[in-house]
Amino acid sequence: MKYIVGLSPTILFIFYLDFLNRALFLLLLYCAFFEKYLLLSVTFYPKMQCEMCGSEKAELYKTKVEGVVLNLCKDCSSFGEVVAPVSKNEAKAKRAEKPAAEELEPEKEVIYLIDSDYASKIRSARERKGLKQEELAKRLALKESLLHSFESGRHEPSISIAKKLESFLGISLVRQEEVEIKQGKKQGQREELTLGDVIKVRKK
Repeated sequence: MKYIVGLSPTILFIFYLDFLNRALFLLLLYCAFFEKYLLLSVTFYPKMQCEMCGSEKAELYKTKVEGVVLNLCKDCSSFGEVVAPVSKNEAKAKRAEKPAAEELEPEKEVIYLIDSDYASKIRSARERKGLKQEELAKRLALKESLLHSFESGRHEPSISIAKKLESFLGISLVRQEEVEIKQGKKQGQREELTLGDVIKVRKK
């Protein structure tokens, strides 16, 4: 302490500048490390798109819904049985598959949609057959709560379940509709329709 006090102001100023330089160097080193960490996080932990709601999440789960395995977010995975988490390598591979292309013309695709009045159709047809919800659910191997959600309009049936209901009740629930698929100008990737998009489409 006595030695430091006895130093001239010039030397103290030099020590002070040296200290600032070292601190600045450490700060820059930390920033460079943090930037590299962020780049690695984006590269090795990319966000993935939920195939039901279309939202991008860091983690998805392979979920079996109506016999089909989909990559779903945590919220949407509650509609089915979770099989396994989606690996990060699989997400990176899907991103690497996107090719570059010139501007493309819009394409048309035929999709299957559920009629907007599906709830009343299912309920009326069941009542005409004199069946309770529990009885109809057993005959179609469905949960009674799921059938109740269809008739109340809270949830739309999947295409496969709708076809079962059509066949058993003798009604029409599924229709075909032609939609335009937008094309990207650079990547050439079409704007994919998620399962959630298809369900929400309504005839104008």
